[in-house]
Amino acid sequence: MSSIVLPRVGPRVLIASGTLVGAGAMVYLTQLTVTPSYTAVILAAAIVLGLGFGIIFAVTINTAIAGVRPQDAGVAWALVNTTQQVGGSIGLSALSTVALTTTASYLATRHTGPLAPATAATHGPSRSRRPRRFLSLSATVRR
Repeated sequence: MSSIVLPRVGPRVLIASGTLVGAGAMVYLTQLTVTPSYTAVILAAAIVLGLGFGIIFAVTINTAIAGVRPQDAGVAWALVNTTQQVGGSIGLSALSTVALTTTASYLATRHTGPLAPATAATHGPSRSRRPRRFLSLSATVRR
């Protein structure tokens, strides 16, 4: 669908829309508690994240490869793929570190009660969503 809309509105509008949809799903994930409803919270957010990121990835790949000579298309695709893999690895490592550090410090200061480990397990990832939302929303800013 994005390949139909892309020539009409351009990549900036679609990428901004995808990042806003993804950021909205991450904001919705802040509702995650120790006993969430899978369908209402996790599944709904995963579907919306998939829609937003699907728009972003499709448009990014189409835009990155547009205008490349046919004999260079393989190299261009490899560069795009490598960049996505390395960026995803670095981002995941950084955000996992934030989540783990937050979970550990939360558990160290509030280690009482039978639900403390479960609460800490939801607290850490919810704190790591703040940088993710910021990065997603900052991608929508026009340069």
